[in-house]
Amino acid sequence: IRQLIKACQSLAKDYRQKIPEKTVNLPYFSESIQIISEIIPRQAFFSPSKMVTAEKAIGELSAELICPYPPGIPVFMPGEKITGEAFTYLKQLQTAGAMITGASDFQLNYLKVLELE
Repeated sequence: IRQLIKACQSLAKDYRQKIPEKTVNLPYFSESIQIISEIIPRQAFFSPSKMVTAEKAIGELSAELICPYPPGIPVFMPGEKITGEAFTYLKQLQTAGAMITGASDFQLNYLKVLELE
């Protein structure tokens, strides 16, 4: 058992030295960014949707849950209005190294929005 403990300690020591720690400086989420929910997420989930360019998505309702990690807090939920300020924050997170989850286009050139008439 002592030999196993020594081997594990040695591996841990070697591993820590080879992997540099990565820190991510995240932009501040301004409280002035308004989250406007137009319809409930369930209704949005089952509504027809389409892909549009990011520029055309501003002012439309999101059809997807887009969540950057870190911090792991969704920026857009289905049924919420896509605002320019919130989209800018999302792009800043992406530039800072955050992983974008939930988006159909992880580069955020296109967003899925609701097709409401």
